[in-house]
Amino acid sequence: MRIVTSNSIIGGHAVLRGQAPVSPWIEPYMQAMVGFRVFSTDLKIYDDSFEQYFDTEEDGIIYNDNLQNSWVFSFGGGAGVQIKLKGDFFLNLGANFLYGTEAEYYTKEDIRNIDYTFTGNAYSPGNPDINRDDLTVTGATTRSKTSSIQTNIGVTMMIKSKNP
Repeated sequence: MRIVTSNSIIGGHAVLRGQAPVSPWIEPYMQAMVGFRVFSTDLKIYDDSFEQYFDTEEDGIIYNDNLQNSWVFSFGGGAGVQIKLKGDFFLNLGANFLYGTEAEYYTKEDIRNIDYTFTGNAYSPGNPDINRDDLTVTGATTRSKTSSIQTNIGVTMMIKSKNP
């Protein structure tokens, strides 16, 4: 059997931006942001045996579950510059500081120290019937503030409204 864990951070923020074009080609800006982020740890257990006794779907996955979700409030601000490329397209260069509240998550070291205990029913060929209640996962998580600096490089397209 093979155990795989993955961590992810997903978020969304409302942005209020003020721009000050200094030339037809350069537009510096400042912005304020408020929103959330979700820190998540997922666990998958694969049956890598040649016979695949526990795999009824033939994808190797015999257990798939989310171990931890931690929603955090975040806010902050940033600045950047948009440089006109062609037409309504701009190169966007910027950076933001986001202050985040405390989150609970698994670090690489926490994951190495997780204890997995199978407490399920007896095996029956072709129907392993492994579910969330059959596996006990115990381990300590880490808690910390989630402040971060984000840099961004991208292309922005201006959408202009047409007045009647």
